[in-house]
Amino acid sequence: MANMISFKVFLALLAAIRDWHLTQLDLKMHSLKDHWMKKSIWIYLKATKNGLSLP
Repeated sequence: MANMISFKVFLALLAAIRDWHLTQLDLKMHSLKDHWMKKSIWIYLKATKNGLSLP
């Protein structure tokens, strides 16, 4: 039983660490994501203008 409790604590700790890393990563990735969003939209528009139909 004690094993199960420590395992749950371990999982909760892992989840907290993961969430923290994700928020840190999200802050770093935000500007990069904006850049790639704009780039992919531009590529999409260019491709559709040239007659390629993208899904």
